[in-house]
Amino acid sequence: IQYPFVQSLASKIHALEMQRRQAYDKLKKLPAEDQAAEAILREMKLKNKLYLALLNQIHELEVAKAGIMSDVRVLLSAAPPAPRTAAPDAKLRAIIAPVSQAQLRHTIESLVSFGTRHTLSSQTDPKRGIGAALEWTRGEFQRYSAACGNCLTIVDPSEMMTGPRIPTPVRIRDMVAIQRGTERPNDVVIIQGHIDSRVTDVMNATADAPGANDDGSGTAAVIEVARVLSKHKFPGTIVYAALSGEEQGLYGGKVLARGGRYQIMEG
Repeated sequence: IQYPFVQSLASKIHALEMQRRQAYDKLKKLPAEDQAAEAILREMKLKNKLYLALLNQIHELEVAKAGIMSDVRVLLSAAPPAPRTAAPDAKLRAIIAPVSQAQLRHTIESLVSFGTRHTLSSQTDPKRGIGAALEWTRGEFQRYSAACGNCLTIVDPSEMMTGPRIPTPVRIRDMVAIQRGTERPNDVVIIQGHIDSRVTDVMNATADAPGANDDGSGTAAVIEVARVLSKHKFPGTIVYAALSGEEQGLYGGKVLARGGRYQIMEG
């Protein structure tokens, strides 16, 4: 470690020391009564003060340097790192290995089979509409929960809403599975996709709106992640959410943020 400022101060001190000696030499050569002696003496005293101040400053810097070097020695002599455990990437690859393209495709096709999942479509028809799609999703979450010893808490937070794309009040309902964390349950990760779909006319709730890519694929990913991750335990809580009302104005996210959060935190 180099300290250029210390070297610079040392150079200044050397120069002052030489000037001080020259002043003393001049004083010795002059008669005591010579008027120039007083001027030389004053100059010498001034340089002595500067000399002492610089000495004090460099002493403080040397103390600081010694402290830094002490810290460096402590760091260099620290205990060696703990033995390596299995690489995180290897663990992650093992966890996600069961993700199935075939299962994702089956889930998307199942969502498409409900004809439309428009937020304003039927909530009671068992085969067509947003209600049927949400209940089918509940069934998938229940299957995965049964396979992991009921590790998932399934809730469907809802709220009556109106808006520019909702002319009359309608219940906006989400389907949510909660996998409670084993160590830090209040640390929450939310994985979500919106289950509702639409055609070009956002108010058309009766026409077929398959929504395979928007956002059937996203909802299928949420359901598949729930299937795969529910087989493992995690320190924090994971929330798998299929949101409705998104195409009408992001209403499903608002329901999850307002009402669903209490169900998430309270378990």
